[in-house]
Amino acid sequence: VAVMMLVEEGKIALDDQVAKYLPELKGVEVFVEVKEGQLITQPTKREMTVRDLLRHTSGLTYGFFGDTEVDKRYRSANILNPLGTLAGMPKKLAKLPLLYQPGTRFQYSVSSDLLGRLVEVASGQKFDEFLQSKIFEPLDFRDTAFHVSKEKLDRFSANYSPSEDGGLQVNDVPSKSLYRIKPRLLSGGGGLTSTARDYSRLCQMLLNKGELEGKRLLKAKTVESMTKNQLPDQAYPIDLGGKRPGVGFGLGFSVVKEKTAFTAIQPIGEFGWGGAASTHFWISPQDELAVVVLTQIMPFTFQMEFAIKPLVYNAIDKK
Repeated sequence: VAVMMLVEEGKIALDDQVAKYLPELKGVEVFVEVKEGQLITQPTKREMTVRDLLRHTSGLTYGFFGDTEVDKRYRSANILNPLGTLAGMPKKLAKLPLLYQPGTRFQYSVSSDLLGRLVEVASGQKFDEFLQSKIFEPLDFRDTAFHVSKEKLDRFSANYSPSEDGGLQVNDVPSKSLYRIKPRLLSGGGGLTSTARDYSRLCQMLLNKGELEGKRLLKAKTVESMTKNQLPDQAYPIDLGGKRPGVGFGLGFSVVKEKTAFTAIQPIGEFGWGGAASTHFWISPQDELAVVVLTQIMPFTFQMEFAIKPLVYNAIDKK
């Protein structure tokens, strides 16, 4: 949303090269193979664009969804180190090769985090300040920030992971959580804490095509472009922990493009995404529906989404 607001203002263009705003990334090459212990790379056929970042076709990766030589180097470089900075991220990434040629593959990645830096460069504001003034305040968010303040800590949920006995165990205790402290790295990919109330207001704004309670953040046609598939044929469908047939990606959201066994319950045009702790949201324009589901289980599982979606869609009167 932040990036597309700046696109509307003419401060960013979707098909601009990312290097126009982050010159450190000019000329980054693409991984080919490892030969005699050395990484072999080749030049990109074209530079990555802002559109590539938004639809995750930049060639960047995260480092923890795969075990390629590029992923290993991401982990070694600790790209998302909370003690790092957004300004320092392009410099780190410039030392690493891309996993794929830009525009050829969907690869969920630090593209979202890099977009946070893009917002800073294009707007002249710190990322958190831009979000607060341009999005959080207009939407009347009350609890969304890059950390949980001391006076709100009693409302912060614990996080869980599977235990050896088949149950759950706490892996993040609110009173000791890193989210008590504002990080130096303001992550665009997974840094914010929030509530069901605040996030559902964001979803309602998107369902309303850019407006909520008289405050317009985006033009209707902008939201329409964000929520239609933007992937080229060779990058479709998305693949994250396995292919998701029928699911493409827009400018920031997964988008249901066609009916398949995987998308059988979902209407075409549904858009949304999931979070690391198995949270997820989805919006169905044709049903005038927005759903936010907050859970606290890591690593990510589809269990809750697969359980809830049929209940919601089957409850809608189709008359």
